[in-house]
Amino acid sequence: MKQKTANLLKLLLGIAILSLLVYSLGLNHLYDAFLGLNPLCLPAIICAIVLSLLAGGLSLKILTIPLNRAVPFLRLTKYYVYGWTLRSFLPANIGEFSIIYFLSREDLSAGSSAAVFLIEKIMTSLIGVTLCILSLYIFVSGPAALKVFLYAAAGTIFLIFLLVALRNERFLKKLLGRYDAHLKECLATALLYLKSRKFILVLCFLSGLLKWASSALRIYLAFIAFGLRASFADVLLISTAVSIVALIPLSPNGLGIREATAAFLFQKILLSPEKVTGAYLVLLALTYAGNLLSLPFLAREKWDIKSFLSA
Repeated sequence: MKQKTANLLKLLLGIAILSLLVYSLGLNHLYDAFLGLNPLCLPAIICAIVLSLLAGGLSLKILTIPLNRAVPFLRLTKYYVYGWTLRSFLPANIGEFSIIYFLSREDLSAGSSAAVFLIEKIMTSLIGVTLCILSLYIFVSGPAALKVFLYAAAGTIFLIFLLVALRNERFLKKLLGRYDAHLKECLATALLYLKSRKFILVLCFLSGLLKWASSALRIYLAFIAFGLRASFADVLLISTAVSIVALIPLSPNGLGIREATAAFLFQKILLSPEKVTGAYLVLLALTYAGNLLSLPFLAREKWDIKSFLSA
């Protein structure tokens, strides 16, 4: 009950932030921005969204190669789309963890599936945080970039200490009980990539770059639809910073936070906040439309969570 209340409050906070943004910009100004929208650009924006999802599926495909599992690329992309859909409706991005469950259905153990998922997330986050720091340094201030760098460094140090602690079998058993074998396998699989599959990690890094670039491309095209002009490099840097800020778990999937941050940061390159907000609202609508389209396919999947958890 408490969790449901917390999730409802987060949703209301996201709606409140978005409403405050619209009010501060002026509803009439936002309406004028939408009047200038070129609908002919919408198919290109949709193609860029599809490209970013395909890049996510490509990352999963690359990482499953060393595990000798010939899982079709389109099936892995489907699993990635399912995680993308559930992330939009579940709090704190936990929907993405469903990818571990779907991978385990492909004769991959829970530990190996978790390793594939975590490596993909770490690679994507590493690229995102690096671009975010660069963006803040160029467009905001050196101290702001330094602050994010220090947070990232502290997080990395904590992760290293955690990994060292998890190698202690007594600590592992005490922490996870009967699930300690899964984490052992997850760590062993991750070490396999680090020791003898470095080329696979390079390919995963490149597919992560493609994900961020295709994500920036959809924003770049949305700006063109609203008559905004900016260099693709600027859009890539600023949109990545916006996405990183939107990870703050104050609202579902960064609702309101993403749009307000975008309006603020893109003003640094003299883009109209009304048109930027309009572009992000169009992307939000297209994202939820895509989520709704995938829900019937997701509902038809055979779920066996009990067997997964008891494995």
